Amino acid sequence: SDNSISGVAQTPDGYLWVATKGGMMRFNGKDFTPLPLRELPQLPSHAIRSMFLDRRGDLWLGMERGPLIQLGKDSFRAYGVEDGIRPRRVLSRTDAPVGRMWIGYALDVCLLENGTVTRFGRDQGVPPGNDASLACDQDGQVWYANGGRLGTLSHAGFETVHHFGASPLKVTAARSGGLWLSVGSTLMQMAPGAEPVPLAHLPPDTSVNVIYEDRDNAIWIGTFPNGLFRFHEGILEQIGTSHNGVDCITQDREGNIWAGTSGGGLNQIRPRAVTLIGEDRGLPFSSVQSVTTEHSGRIWAASRSGQLVVHDGDRWELQALDGNLPDTKA
Repeated sequence: SDNSISGVAQTPDGYLWVATKGGMMRFNGKDFTPLPLRELPQLPSHAIRSMFLDRRGDLWLGMERGPLIQLGKDSFRAYGVEDGIRPRRVLSRTDAPVGRMWIGYALDVCLLENGTVTRFGRDQGVPPGNDASLACDQDGQVWYANGGRLGTLSHAGFETVHHFGASPLKVTAARSGGLWLSVGSTLMQMAPGAEPVPLAHLPPDTSVNVIYEDRDNAIWIGTFPNGLFRFHEGILEQIGTSHNGVDCITQDREGNIWAGTSGGGLNQIRPRAVTLIGEDRGLPFSSVQSVTTEHSGRIWAASRSGQLVVHDGDRWELQALDGNLPDTKA
């Protein structure tokens, strides 16, 4: 294939699937094997522009000139213009409970349900734009962001919840409920029924391509031209990748993060065995002389200058040296 990765996902059987503008590959942990999509007569092009793994474990491929491909473990189906699918590039997609697949385009949204496609456009309130983003939250509510507007989608159409002006938006479901969203270069969280809360600011020239929450509740943000970022426990850090454009992210069963770039191939980020704790994580000094832990899990640290701090799970607190220290050895 090529080095422009448009999708990456791990299916229930353990295989890692990689979509590119040159086709599709399957990775078994050791070798990459191409899937010969170009041999299928229904496809005018073998370039894949997007890939999505649904709740049932099926893969959905958004092809170069509009067709939508559904790949199951033992099944294949192509949806095209004759089925009501738009002959345009798919910008986003999400699946909702009871087998509904929502597909976002620049000018409208399509709902694929029981093999039938229903189109939602301006007449149903859908805002146009080039940054369509779809997500289904933990309550089964489908959200759509485009043209600076964020709102809900249903059979009745689109209903605006927030208007962010001209800022480009990206959304994804939060594991705890509600949404993670980027508004321009700002990462926000919107709890159910609440207003969006700013959490972190990316460099001002950053364009967000994808947001992904891993099983440890860390937020991974794929951008251009500043690559990959990770936000966790209030800390935003930039993660080095082979290319400054990151278009897709997933996590495998072993906890590895896979980031597909727009020119540098596929990157694997393994879980860290060591985490550095310094002033950027709240420690009030940069040089530690001694450290110990209590049976309860609290961490004590002493500086070279004689300062003493304790970490109780949330933050570091300076301690007064009044002689009331725990019976531990450093």
